[in-house]
Amino acid sequence: MMGGGTKARRHEGTKGCGLCAGPRWSGFMRFAVTHRIATRRSVATAVATLPPSCLRAFVPTCLSRLTLHLSLLVILTAFSAPALASTPHEMLQEAAGEYNAALDTDGHDLRAERFRRAQRLFHQVIEDRSVRNADLYANLGNAALQGERLGDAILAYRRALEIEPGHGQATRNLDHARGQLPQWVPRPRRDTLLDTFFFWHQALSQSGRELVATICFAAVCSLLATSIRFKRNWARHTAVLLGIVWLALMVLASWRQWTSSVEHVVVTAPQVVARSADSSGSPARFAEPLPAGTEAEVIEHRDQWNQIRLANNRDAWVRSSAVTSVRTQ
Repeated sequence: MMGGGTKARRHEGTKGCGLCAGPRWSGFMRFAVTHRIATRRSVATAVATLPPSCLRAFVPTCLSRLTLHLSLLVILTAFSAPALASTPHEMLQEAAGEYNAALDTDGHDLRAERFRRAQRLFHQVIEDRSVRNADLYANLGNAALQGERLGDAILAYRRALEIEPGHGQATRNLDHARGQLPQWVPRPRRDTLLDTFFFWHQALSQSGRELVATICFAAVCSLLATSIRFKRNWARHTAVLLGIVWLALMVLASWRQWTSSVEHVVVTAPQVVARSADSSGSPARFAEPLPAGTEAEVIEHRDQWNQIRLANNRDAWVRSSAVTSVRTQ
């Protein structure tokens, strides 16, 4: 009898609302069914019909459950993010693997598609991971060239030589890529007058030239001090020679700074119609459209148009979206 009375009292204590005792969410469902809450009514309306005692128990429960779920989500995200992220080395290995697999692929279309995938992977390393060096751009150009994207290939080789002017692979492959352009497309001259007289500077990177110039300047100062203090002719003669080298490096640095102010671009869109003015309705400047891979200098920017000058000094207007700057930054 005592057991039955206790059971009855427990039942009476929970009658009308299951939130105050027992599993709270199931109690809320029993409360919703008891009061015949329609499925079309919003949750806010349903909660508003709860008695104050139930609401005081229900709201903290929902908030605690929401907090727990958000905490678990943050923890899982924090632990899974490093595992999902790929390092630049892993991305480079994937790109190189795709390139090597394309070399062993039979079938023209499938082979070209795999090279384009390798190109996208190399480009992803450059853009997403901000990894920029001459070798990487040269590999990007090789993948683009094998994938039959001549404009992207020439652009990548130009960027490699922008970083390292004496890069052998990029120089050779750029000449090969230019040879695939139509004969009427003008090619820029690779060697200038200064490059002819100071050919040795192309073997040095920008940081290498700066280091050599610093060493030469320090050596000149030391040798001049030695020649004045100890009256040594050999020190004075050596200082003069090193001073000439230092002066040549300064002239080359000034020349490169002046030429770098000119923006070089490559046509990367296929078959671009060059116009005589910055309007789609203006007549075509040349008899044939410019193919992807055409190199030029920018004369003027105007809205969505660029006035460019080709290597034969002929100018034209093209859409800004049709060309890509050689500058990497």
